[in-house]
Amino acid sequence: MTIAVTSRRSFLRRAAALAAFAPLGQLGAQERKVLPVAAVVTEYRRNSHADVIVGKILGGYDQQGGPGPALRLVSLFTDQVPRPT
Repeated sequence: MTIAVTSRRSFLRRAAALAAFAPLGQLGAQERKVLPVAAVVTEYRRNSHADVIVGKILGGYDQQGGPGPALRLVSLFTDQVPRPT
């Protein structure tokens, strides 16, 4: 049995060639299923890491109501609650 060794460059070249022949009409035409997700974070406050990631689920990628991931936040657990300022 022989094992064909492929370089990364060769693999990427072949993958790009296959993608070029994909039917363009079918790439964005399929409806994306919205998946439910839960977020478990240490601390959720303005401009925190959790706020950036969860905010993209809630408000879109640009967080101004634009298109976002096909996710719906169904639960959020925070371990620490910051003091009010």
